[in-house]
Amino acid sequence: MDLKPFLTLDQQLNLLKERGLIIDDDTAALKMLSKLNYYRLSGYSLTLRRNEKFNPNVHFDDIMSIYNFDHDLKAIMLNWLEDLEISLRTQIAYTLGQLDPKAYLNPSFFVSEEHYNRFTDELTRALSDNKNEAFIKHHNRKYKGELPVWVIVETLSFGALSRFFASLDVKIKKNICSTYFHGIRYTYIENWLEGLVVVRNLCAHHSRLFNRGLPNAMRFPRFDFEFLTKECGYDNDAVGKKLFFPVVILDRISNDFSATFMTSFADLQQKYRFVDIKYYGFRKDWTAILSYLNEEYS
Repeated sequence: MDLKPFLTLDQQLNLLKERGLIIDDDTAALKMLSKLNYYRLSGYSLTLRRNEKFNPNVHFDDIMSIYNFDHDLKAIMLNWLEDLEISLRTQIAYTLGQLDPKAYLNPSFFVSEEHYNRFTDELTRALSDNKNEAFIKHHNRKYKGELPVWVIVETLSFGALSRFFASLDVKIKKNICSTYFHGIRYTYIENWLEGLVVVRNLCAHHSRLFNRGLPNAMRFPRFDFEFLTKECGYDNDAVGKKLFFPVVILDRISNDFSATFMTSFADLQQKYRFVDIKYYGFRKDWTAILSYLNEEYS
């Protein structure tokens, strides 16, 4: 099949008009098309059209409202995910540091030798990528390349940290979960961290969150799952696959999340009233659902 032909900005605008989109200001619309890839914008219009034909009374500004809401929401999520990433670095470093400053070099502190080897390979790449960092140069110069765990965690990405946690011995993971994660079972924390890394990457790489299914579904304990499906009306296969569910998790494992996020989200809704939050998995009573699910963790 041949690729679609290249279209100039004017041709892109005319194509949108032909498909029924109302353009109130050609100049403003052309300016947006010049800043934002036409293909990127089209993803934010999927709920406003059937195939290639827009629903009646849909305006270009409606698409921009969804785009801008999504843009601002990603900034809010990134702020909290950054805090979680930094906190996780600290938790792993402090817990392992008490056992042995070089615990990451000891296979006995890992689930298996395979996990240890996999982490060692990943750490080697991370250290190479960060070799010009001042703190790496300092330790290489002063300590002949021997690095304590509280230094090596600073070289790891959020994804690598998540995998580091998952690779640790079960007793160590239980200790971290008991101390920092309200005693939540480590298997859930592993799953949640993996899912939050995906959300973080989507936000950091400016990908669309609106009307998007998450590839790494977050798992919930039976009580939560039954409440979400039987009381809240979520489909069984929808639980964990929209942005609302990472929000539930962030509230559960992060300090002071709920009130701040609720205020920020309400401000977005007020600013971009056209946007339907159901496409993020939020129901109208989402604040009550969030509070009920996480009451015991607050």
